[in-house]
Amino acid sequence: MKKFRDTDYLHASVRLRAVSQKSSVGFDTLFKIVESRSVSDAIKLLEDKGLNFSSSQGNESVLKNLDKVLTKELNDAYKLVTSIIGDSELVSLLKVKYDFQNLKALIKAEMLGVSPDSMLDDSGNIPIPALKEGFRERNKKLLNGALVKVVESAVSEASETGDPQRIDIIADNACFEYIKARCENSGFDFLVEYFNAKADLTNIMIFFRCKKMGKDAEFLSYVLLPYSGVVSADSIKKYYGKSEEFYKFLLSTPYRKVFENINAENLSLGKLESNVTDYLNGLVKKMNSVSFGPQVVAGYLLEKEKEVTNIRIALSSVASGIDPEKAKERLRA
Repeated sequence: MKKFRDTDYLHASVRLRAVSQKSSVGFDTLFKIVESRSVSDAIKLLEDKGLNFSSSQGNESVLKNLDKVLTKELNDAYKLVTSIIGDSELVSLLKVKYDFQNLKALIKAEMLGVSPDSMLDDSGNIPIPALKEGFRERNKKLLNGALVKVVESAVSEASETGDPQRIDIIADNACFEYIKARCENSGFDFLVEYFNAKADLTNIMIFFRCKKMGKDAEFLSYVLLPYSGVVSADSIKKYYGKSEEFYKFLLSTPYRKVFENINAENLSLGKLESNVTDYLNGLVKKMNSVSFGPQVVAGYLLEKEKEVTNIRIALSSVASGIDPEKAKERLRA
């Protein structure tokens, strides 16, 4: 059920569109970056867009400082939105993933006996000091109880199996479940559509990766996200071992465009992942096509996340000496 008025977001929509037009790092700039002769030339292009690399000197220093600069860029976008619309369930929902990423970092650091500080990102809803304390005290209320469940399950399974990937699987599953529960009560149908698609397409990618790695059906069942939109985990399990039938089934879903140009017999996971990204980016563009409303706010933040990813790809490509044409293929529209 719709729980908001589009007109409440009129000022925010106009303001964010103006900011985006002025400072966004579009494809023209990204192409110039990957074609740069040096990292310093590439940085000048980014600094013209407001990013600050003033403390970086040399390729190695730039890459070391890159995450810090891009994290600040993303945090500034969230702060701008909050300054316009105040604390919002809409913004909070988009920041949840960073809380769970930090939780994963805390678990891994504790198991390895190292400091987690270099792995933590302050882009989440929960301030890092509060999350660290909640983790240390095993706070049963934090993240609606998910913190304790994730920690107990992840530590137990990772210790028993010696496989640190178990931490990622358990935390990612919990993250999607947590988002689903909050999304369904938010009234933001466009976010429900986005996260449902993200969960479905993540599970479909898991199916094909498991096939590629020769994993059995039991492993597939373990790693699948419990949260789904129109493609249930049960239907995915049913088709395991029947790739051609699964492919035909996918062509009957809303994700047809993701798969219709894919060679089912000689599947390229890289091509498939690219199509998945394009599909999700299409949903973001759909949000931004609205004249005004909360969709524009969500679209602005999701576009900023994509922009940050593209900047990382472009600058890393220059620093690594990757052919500009190959680097351009890696950028996401």
